[in-house]
Parts: sequence; structure tokens; C-alpha cells
Amino acid sequence: LTGTSAFDPAKNDPLSRAVLGEHSLEDGIDGFLGLTWNQELAATIDRLESLDRSELRKQFSIKRLNEMEIYPGVTFSEELEGQLFASIMLDMEKLISAYRRMLRQGNHALTVIVG
Repeated sequence: LTGTSAFDPAKNDPLSRAVLGEHSLEDGIDGFLGLTWNQELAATIDRLESLDRSELRKQFSIKRLNEMEIYPGVTFSEELEGQLFASIMLDMEKLISAYRRMLRQGNHALTVIVG
């Protein structure tokens, strides 16, 4: 979705921050650790919900995903592009749902990606 690896997030990209967390806490760990405070979740949810799914689909490219090593060590078949995009969109809806629940419950979001 963001066009960058979680291990090299786009610092000023609202979508990258929405997926990876508003604040990077990665010092001293092998991977990525991000945090979004509860008071930031509403704006994060709005950013994710406002995405134009058809535009995202037009921009989505398994070839580019593989070249950029977005998923290190994994190579996707271009034949599966539609299925992979649908799976990512489903995961995004789950992320939005989880963020809504955290917002309602007064919780913060911690993003952990182990490398």
C-alpha cells in the first residue's frame, strides 16, 4: 500500500504512518516498532477509509512489489496479482476495524514487525 518496506517507512507519507504507526520506536530492535496514540487513531482511520480502492488497484504491481522487496525473501507470482491485492484490501479492512475498536476502548496501537 505504501510503496516502501516497513523497515524503511516513508516519514512524511500519511498512508505509511497509518499502516506502520505515527511514531517510530525502533531503537535497538531487529525489526520495526511503531506507535499510534489513541488521540491519533481517528485521523488514521479517516486516512485509511478515504483511500480510493480503484486507484490503489491501478497502482498495485506485483513486479514492483518484488523488485522493492516489500516482503523480504518472498517472491510473488504475477499471476496472483488480483488475489494478492484482494487479500491486502481485506487486511486493510481488518486494520481499520481494529483501530476503531482501540479508539472506542481508549487503547493505543502498537505495530510490531520482526525482521
